Amino acid sequence: VPSCIGTTPNSCYELVVADFPEVAQVLGKKQEDGGLLHRLDTETEGLLVFAKNQEFYDSMMQEQVSNNFIKTYTAYCSIEKSPIQKKSINLLPRVLESYFRPFGEKGATVKPIFNLETETKANKKKCGKKLYTTKIVSIESFLENKSTKLLKIKCQITQGFRHQVRSHLGSQNLPVFGDKLYNPFHPEAETMLFFASGLSFLNENYTMSEDSLDEIAKRTFL
Repeated sequence: VPSCIGTTPNSCYELVVADFPEVAQVLGKKQEDGGLLHRLDTETEGLLVFAKNQEFYDSMMQEQVSNNFIKTYTAYCSIEKSPIQKKSINLLPRVLESYFRPFGEKGATVKPIFNLETETKANKKKCGKKLYTTKIVSIESFLENKSTKLLKIKCQITQGFRHQVRSHLGSQNLPVFGDKLYNPFHPEAETMLFFASGLSFLNENYTMSEDSLDEIAKRTFL
């Protein structure tokens, strides 16, 4: 589903509450959030979880605190066949851990701060004090044309910061295809190929269809 949350017409929250009005009665982090348990970036599509009662909401919040609420993202990332982007690209699974600071005009983007000891005073001052972890689970070749190679990358997080996975991937020269904030290539792409594709909590797993995601990526890329 689209990720817009709030009181705007046809947002996810409004659509869910229309069918399940009890969601609005849950006391969430903010009054306007109701039983919303986590957020997605505006451009991201995929899975969201809402609580219909306070007991489930409170238990899920504890799952998040205990790092037992695992969110999986499928990203289709582009490597340009040019010296600009080909340098220093690591295609191995790994764990990325950083702080974040707002960056750019009006803090529109975030920048990962990996090592405070080597950062500038401005970065040290403006970054948060909490570390965020993105686990790159797998990287595989997907499609390519004359100028661009598309990779399919699976990532997992338990606690997230705004744009966390997108920013982390961009910092590794693996920007998401169609990401207008973190990928300077292909600004004409209508769809950002980044999906909240899986959720795991309370010993249950929920996933989107891999075939469906691959088909969207093929149509958009080609």
